[in-house]
Amino acid sequence: FALNYNYNFNEKWSLGLHTDIILEEFVVEDKNSNSEELNVKTENEIISIERSRPISSAIMLTFKPYKHFAFMAGGGMEFSKEENFGVVRFGLETPFEISNNWEVFGTLTYDININAYDSINFGLGIAKLF
Repeated sequence: FALNYNYNFNEKWSLGLHTDIILEEFVVEDKNSNSEELNVKTENEIISIERSRPISSAIMLTFKPYKHFAFMAGGGMEFSKEENFGVVRFGLETPFEISNNWEVFGTLTYDININAYDSINFGLGIAKLF
């Protein structure tokens, strides 16, 4: 799930706080671990990162060169009870305005969790413009 708030400077530029929450626990392989240095990895053991319902918040700058297409970039933090990571986020959004200042949109984002793992997110949303 995500909750985003954007302030539109004009028709092309906006700045916002984008917050995502994953409502599950999961484990990912630690892509940055060096098993020879750590001396803990065996042939059957994979060094991993555990995540419990992480919440990711990022300050995002959005550029909308066309009516139904926007580029996003920004950074922030991902928080979980195990460990927190810095996040760099890039994205694309396809907004379509409907009646009474509402819009629907599709979104694709790529998160780079510093010293951890990367993720791709697909989403559909609804927004109220004011």
